[in-house]
Amino acid sequence: MVEEPYKVLLVEDNPGDARLVDIALSEPGPVQFRLERVGLLSAALRRLEKEAFDVVLLDLSLPDSQGLDTVVAVRKQNPQVPVVVLTGLDDERSSLEALHMGAQDYLVKGTATGETLRRTIRYAVERRKILDDLKALRENGQDNETSLRTALARYRQLVENKSTTFPDDIDQPLKERKPRFMGDIAELYAELMDGYVGNGCSGSADPRLVHLVTRLGEESAGARDVLELHMQALQRKLAQGDLAQKALAVNAQVFAVEVLGRLLTFYRRQGLVKSA
Repeated sequence: MVEEPYKVLLVEDNPGDARLVDIALSEPGPVQFRLERVGLLSAALRRLEKEAFDVVLLDLSLPDSQGLDTVVAVRKQNPQVPVVVLTGLDDERSSLEALHMGAQDYLVKGTATGETLRRTIRYAVERRKILDDLKALRENGQDNETSLRTALARYRQLVENKSTTFPDDIDQPLKERKPRFMGDIAELYAELMDGYVGNGCSGSADPRLVHLVTRLGEESAGARDVLELHMQALQRKLAQGDLAQKALAVNAQVFAVEVLGRLLTFYRRQGLVKSA
């Protein structure tokens, strides 16, 4: 079965940079891309109002918008579409801040290979689909742990396909390798989950989320470890009587997906998600 091409909206005013993206996405591969480009934020917002896109590649420096306001405007127009920020070498700090405002990832212009760009888009699109799957499972009455396991299994399938592999030791559970570490990190995970849910599952989560993901990445954590941390946090809240509202258990699943998505980004940037 041939997959439908990913419909990509490129918001980029520089013809040279746009051409590089076009070339990268035109290379043969298991997934095809249909690229459409606009050079102004205002034009992008009009397109997003009328059409559905799988992902937006967003330059932060446009003639009619600069910096993080660009991300905010796109997210406001269409909160569902994944956003990947394109940045220059001197603007990486703004891109990191954009992640806290709802962007799914960022790439530095001129440094990302075609393979990296295609994989980043695929991760962003799949992450959105996983969140949609979670919503459907909840609406069908699926319990919290089963629906979360389904979502995390889909992530594992994504990163363990023929084109990518994790570090060799990622399948050994952290609770066996580093039980003391898991105990310490579980406290931070639970605190951040509370804040994330309390903030309405917004991308502007506690900045300590970066610290959490970095520590997990440095210990080669995997989907199984994220699930373990998540269920520990939920069980603790249940014991405390804090899960009287089912919405908390439901919305907390999105935080687990957020953590795993950022963990994959961490591995990619460290060169640990490799081509097979």
